[in-house]
Amino acid sequence: MKKLFGKEYIQKEFTKINMILKEKVNLYMLGGGAMSFQKLKDATKDVDVVLTDKKAFNSLSDILHKSGYTDVMVKGPYERMNPSRVLENSDGFRFDMFIKQVCNGLLLSKAIIDRSTKIISFENVDIFTVAPEDVFIFKSITSRERDREDMNTLFHHGLDFDVIRKEILWQSKHSKNRAWLAFFYVGLEEIKVMFSLDIPYFDDFYELACDEVLQHNILLLLEEKPRTINDIVKKIGEDKNWIMRNIKRMIRKGLVVLDEDTVRLSGKNMGDK
Repeated sequence: MKKLFGKEYIQKEFTKINMILKEKVNLYMLGGGAMSFQKLKDATKDVDVVLTDKKAFNSLSDILHKSGYTDVMVKGPYERMNPSRVLENSDGFRFDMFIKQVCNGLLLSKAIIDRSTKIISFENVDIFTVAPEDVFIFKSITSRERDREDMNTLFHHGLDFDVIRKEILWQSKHSKNRAWLAFFYVGLEEIKVMFSLDIPYFDDFYELACDEVLQHNILLLLEEKPRTINDIVKKIGEDKNWIMRNIKRMIRKGLVVLDEDTVRLSGKNMGDK
């Protein structure tokens, strides 16, 4: 079994980082590390941190290397999280690092930043924990050991699901990756069944997940070639009105364009491929 680390150990590692850093860096901590400082968890296997830009990411990476951390190749559930980098020290303590985006979809939004709490302030590094609502969202789209138990703990701690719903709606409008919202719903469904929970807005989240999966499938079709509305309806095999509502949403997101009756990828979206 992998070793666990409490907040005292984590704080000691942040102290080391501060002593070597030459410029100010903000770290946004989520996952088990955040829960440790929120007194919702005694210990964690690793710390998930989000940085706001590539410069801060490179600075932290360099410091961790100088402190004896080495790069780790991840597999399984950790690989799906798509961290920008994973570094581990000789004790087995690990930093999972992300730049602006987590699990290839969840964006570090202004609202998440505004809800964060500064827990440590050093000369060269400030550490923030994201709000329990945002830890819950993060935990829902991962499938590591104990993530569902952590979600249950957060649920019983008390969460504002109006905040969660508002954040998910914002993310659905701004994230280019639709798949993670399906993972979000799957995570909710799993804890609903496992712990017999009555989750607010559960049906709304289900509808949103279905919309996002539909949009993902439409994009896959359009990657082959531009298609007429009727061709998309025939290929997808779903209600035309539902498909049209989602195509209009995709147009507003800048993912596709509609030329008379033909839908094609937008120039920007084609450039992202």
